[in-house]
Amino acid sequence: MLTSYNGAAPSENLALKSSVISASMPSASALALPSAVPSSYCFNCLPSPSLVYKGKEDYIVRGTAYTRYKLAVANRDDYPASLFKPAPDLPPCGLNNNSARTWVSIYSLDGSYIYGFCALSSPSDMDGLWFAILKGKTPPKSVYLTLNDRRCKIVLKSNLVKIS
Repeated sequence: MLTSYNGAAPSENLALKSSVISASMPSASALALPSAVPSSYCFNCLPSPSLVYKGKEDYIVRGTAYTRYKLAVANRDDYPASLFKPAPDLPPCGLNNNSARTWVSIYSLDGSYIYGFCALSSPSDMDGLWFAILKGKTPPKSVYLTLNDRRCKIVLKSNLVKIS
């Protein structure tokens, strides 16, 4: 069973929580994480990702023009590095048998999958997220993303951001 958690982070240590907390908990601006967290720990009280739109850029690949829409998770420092360690014991991402424990997926407002990242190596990599469409095509009006902790079967859903 996949658990969806969209609440704010509680102002307590994240070390060994084992159940999803209520979304009515108070939020915290910074989370205290233990210095050495084993990659098998489940973090059930992490904040929802705070998605931001960073702009767009045009580029060409093999003669085809695209527009890349750049995104970032503003609160990426609130996530422990162990969420992005290679997880060879979990199902692969295509041919990548060493994909990350946590995958990032981008969706349009209607829930249609747009693009995903399955090999981010640290929370800081969430500063360079993006999706692309053919140049001249209309982008989705809004997008959101999910962080899927495949080990603990926890999905965190972000806010919607307008794509302009």
